[in-house]
Amino acid sequence: MKEISTDALERALGSSEETIVFSDRASGLRGVLSIDSTRYGRSLGGTRMQNYPSIGAAIMDMTEFSRAVSLKSALSGARCGGGKGAIIGDPATVKSKELLHAFGRFVQSLNGRYILTPDWGMSSADLVVVAEECEFVTGLPADRGGAGSPEPLVAYGVLEGLRGAFEAVAGSGDLTGVRVGVEGLAMSGPHLIELLVREGAVVTAMDPSEALRQEITRRFPEVGVVDSLARLQETELDAYCPCAGSGTLTEGFAATARTRVVCGAANGQLADPGVEAAFGERGIAYVPEFAANGGGVVHCLEERLGFDVDRARAAVATCRDTVKTILRTAAEEGRSATEVAVDLAERRMKDEAGA
Repeated sequence: MKEISTDALERALGSSEETIVFSDRASGLRGVLSIDSTRYGRSLGGTRMQNYPSIGAAIMDMTEFSRAVSLKSALSGARCGGGKGAIIGDPATVKSKELLHAFGRFVQSLNGRYILTPDWGMSSADLVVVAEECEFVTGLPADRGGAGSPEPLVAYGVLEGLRGAFEAVAGSGDLTGVRVGVEGLAMSGPHLIELLVREGAVVTAMDPSEALRQEITRRFPEVGVVDSLARLQETELDAYCPCAGSGTLTEGFAATARTRVVCGAANGQLADPGVEAAFGERGIAYVPEFAANGGGVVHCLEERLGFDVDRARAAVATCRDTVKTILRTAAEEGRSATEVAVDLAERRMKDEAGA
């Protein structure tokens, strides 16, 4: 377990508008919620179920991730701030109806300051159970009053981000014949693969789950499938799309990657901040995750406001120009894409606050 210093933990606790540690003895529920901002009176974001080694480790991740949701909301035009939660424990062993109900009562007690969306280990089916105790839930199936899974819109945002990135680095967003590696097939990955195949891209996919790999092979026989992260990361590609867990982009990968663009849906993609600099040294364009993966925020906020498909897709499509602007500005000014993207998002939030 990586040691967390007291200073780092205090900085994390001071970075959000509110950080809450919650628990319920009867159900075994315990976890953390970080509300980075109640922009427009509300925060929105997923709560994951993950076996964190400590409350401190969960706080460190959730404060970082909730900030990313605020940034992606600003860049995608979603009128909300960012929130992010973690229920601590292995979903295969701790998840129960009683625990999900207890979590629903906790979210309900916040009176709409936090709106829940699906995340790792917390599916739409799980959120149906949470919604039995809470009205502030999105990402529900259509037959339960929701707009269905947000993953197709997440994938669409990554596709538009890829187009914008290639416009910035190659002068054209045409993805015909572009070799794309997709890491992760549990959530947005299959939807992204479907879009890429339609665009004429040459796709290689990876997931450790044999069942998920077999499903991709069945649906898309033209897609190459590999069974390990190492094999995908050593493949010669034009674009690499991390759509799985956190921290899979390492300095080792950055030093050897055979790709031009990195753009994906996963949260917390970089194992270390230095990875982006390592990409830059080799001329690899890294798209900050919050500039391309805002489709989920747009989808879930639309569900609360009254879902309009055309309005949602139009909002997500703006990330194409946003990504192009970020990468071109970063190249012209000699700054990292993340620094430029943060400045752009914060400027938009400031302009809105003063409007």
